[in-house]
Amino acid sequence: MTTCSALLCTNPGTSFVMVMQTSTADYHDVYVCDEHRVLMDAGCPWDMHGRHILIGQDMAPPLKEWSARPCGGAEGFTLTLRFAGETEPVDAFLVPTEARRLAAFIYSTYGEH
Repeated sequence: MTTCSALLCTNPGTSFVMVMQTSTADYHDVYVCDEHRVLMDAGCPWDMHGRHILIGQDMAPPLKEWSARPCGGAEGFTLTLRFAGETEPVDAFLVPTEARRLAAFIYSTYGEH
């Protein structure tokens, strides 16, 4: 018996899904149970983490808002992220090379094609 690929689900996997990981251009064959297939077909957001499907509460929380401020003492900036359902923001300092890599990733994935 093949188990559903959704994280922590122990139901039998009854429906085949082929997933392409765009970051690595690898295809994965996964099976999901009827319950998770219904959610996926209904448009519920989901993602792959290794061989597991993250769906529903297992997904990362959505970004609620973000801001950036230049650093006065070093080259770079502080990126502040606020997530839905979280009370405290998360700060990250990015040097210019990290900022350019992040911008390039976002543009290559979601920019004009």
